[in-house]
Amino acid sequence: MSLQDLAKSHPTPFLAVSRRTLSENFHQLKSALPVSGIHFAVKSNPDVAVLRVLAELGAKFEIASTYELDVLQEIGVEPAEILYSNPVKSAASVRLAYTAGVRTYAVDSFSEIEKISENAPGSNIYIRLLVNDFSSKIPLSKKFGIHPSEAVDAAVYAVDRGLVPLGLTFHVGSQCTSTDLWDFALQSCGKVMRALLEKNIRLHALNIGGGFPVEYNEPVPEIGEIGVVLEHAMSEYLPYKIHLLAEPGRYLVAEAGTLITSVIARSVRSGKNWIYTDTSAFHGLLETMPCQGQIQYPIAVLGGDSDDGSRRKARYIITGPTCDYLDTYANNVLLPIDVAENSLLAISVTGAYTVPFASYFNGFPPPKVVLYD
Repeated sequence: MSLQDLAKSHPTPFLAVSRRTLSENFHQLKSALPVSGIHFAVKSNPDVAVLRVLAELGAKFEIASTYELDVLQEIGVEPAEILYSNPVKSAASVRLAYTAGVRTYAVDSFSEIEKISENAPGSNIYIRLLVNDFSSKIPLSKKFGIHPSEAVDAAVYAVDRGLVPLGLTFHVGSQCTSTDLWDFALQSCGKVMRALLEKNIRLHALNIGGGFPVEYNEPVPEIGEIGVVLEHAMSEYLPYKIHLLAEPGRYLVAEAGTLITSVIARSVRSGKNWIYTDTSAFHGLLETMPCQGQIQYPIAVLGGDSDDGSRRKARYIITGPTCDYLDTYANNVLLPIDVAENSLLAISVTGAYTVPFASYFNGFPPPKVVLYD
């Protein structure tokens, strides 16, 4: 079924997610990276239908909350195979997860180690390291990660508290566009692993997190390039062989999704063309706001592939239906000059961090998710 066919039977806005692309992305990632486990980051798209497809493909899962745990349990995912990788958790959520059967948690502070030991005794932990994420579109290092110089003491403290230091983890930032950052991160991991050996602590796994980029409006490294860097870094920096895990989110689902939205109005203001749609930054396209326009989604008229170039075009500002200017999500977009009310726009590469970011601001509902093909 084509997107045009879907648009005939589903009210806009809706997020069309391709099963075929989900499958292709999963298998491509699995073959390109030297990993023994792929744990999908549920936060990037927690739609039940999407999760079912990924589970059928063989993906495991990573959660950031007990809500996400509940969703996974609904589709039959075993809690013991889930990684609770949010480094900051409430004591109540740890107790709930432990009672459900989750046994592996990420930590990046001594206080979090103490919390896990009190509420999830005997559990496995990954110590999340602070790593360089300077070239990522969405850096995370200002909020998460323990300095490598403190990681050894943290592991020893965890052992003293009855926990099992299963491994290290890191995150190079979401939408990472430099393969060097994975190289730098594994250098840090290797140093910590060597220091831990001196304390008689040998790790079982290394969790490289996510950050694998997709192409929006500029070229990004191919996943195969990242795989080559990881292979080299593992042999060059790590003191012994170790299981590698990954927590991809954006890479698996972003390119599988296309947000379909209707034009509800047009205007010319101060000499500029404006298009108003029934979706907005508040209703799925929030990453156009905190990233200061660094993530720019490809936008086209749905069914406009047949355009032979003869149609006149113009530049548009594209905004949402709310009473707030901040719902504007695109500027200077080149579209046919005859775009009219009720025209449909296809916003590509929107399968990740759209629906989970969406709100009901001004009473406009978030997009529905529709799986196709």
